[in-house]
Parts: sequence; structure tokens; C-alpha cells
Amino acid sequence: QVVWDNGLVLLRIDVERLCGFRPAQIFHMMDQEPQGGSVSRKKWNRFFSAVEEGFLATSMKDTAKAKGTLHQRAVNKSEHLLSVYRERRKTHGPAKSRRKGSSLS
Repeated sequence: QVVWDNGLVLLRIDVERLCGFRPAQIFHMMDQEPQGGSVSRKKWNRFFSAVEEGFLATSMKDTAKAKGTLHQRAVNKSEHLLSVYRERRKTHGPAKSRRKGSSLS
């Protein structure tokens, strides 16, 4: 798995951004019967044959249905953080501006 991770870094491939899965998740899809963190050529070919046939696309669609697309999850997270910020402003009031040179203690 180290070679897989390093290869993605060296090639500057953001797998999660491309397909929504972390590199480790894809590696574990390839290596469904783990044997010391390596993937045989047979497993590699079998996995990418399935990808070409649409397996990964179907899996990504199922994930998007269950969890939302990457864009939807980012929007939801931004909205959540904004609502938390607004709630804190209601309970604690607006942040007081400090005068230049004032002490923080």
C-alpha cells in the first residue's frame, strides 16, 4: 500500500477529489483478501476490468445517494458552520473589538 500511496502523491493525483474515495479505500477494494498490504497483478487487473465495466461508477452513484455528492457535503458543512457561528453570536453577542495596544489578559 505504501507504493500505491507514494505513486498517487508523486503523480499528484487527488483520488478522493476525482472519485470520492480515499486512496486507502480504493486499495482495499483491490485487495479484498488482504495479504500483507500487497495487490497481485491478477487482483489489479480484475479490479480495473471491473472499473472499466462501470463497477466504480455504480458504487460512486450508490455512495452519492447515501451520503450526497462531494459538493453537497461541502455545502452542508458550510451551512452547518455558519449556523453554529450565528448561534454563538446570539448567545455571546458580537465580538468586541479591542483597542490597539490593549492587553489580552
